[in-house]
Amino acid sequence: MRKFAIFAAFSLVLALAATAYAQATQVNKYTVTGGTKPKTSGSKKKPKPIGIDFDFKVDEQGGNRPAVVEKYAISFSGTKVNKSVAGVCSESVLEDRGATGCPKNSIVGTGYITNNTGATNNIADI
Repeated sequence: MRKFAIFAAFSLVLALAATAYAQATQVNKYTVTGGTKPKTSGSKKKPKPIGIDFDFKVDEQGGNRPAVVEKYAISFSGTKVNKSVAGVCSESVLEDRGATGCPKNSIVGTGYITNNTGATNNIADI
């Protein structure tokens, strides 16, 4: 009987630990949408310039705040960057005057980011 009581108590502790772990684990869910303009492609001999529009969203499977994403690597297969068509803006000009001090053709993309923040010890705090 004593062995059964120890086993039952140990099983209960494991079950509670597993439940606590499951509740504290964040499972990120990623959604990516996008497209190109124009939709038709060029060829290697006659490449076509395109614009790329995409949206990247991170949610959490259980409705909590998503876990921190430490590094993004975003690429688009079948495309090639032509750096020769873009102007150059030095870091010092950006720091001193901002993007308005740079040549217009040096701005090759725009965007925005919205982040949820909360207490680090409470993943439900959004």
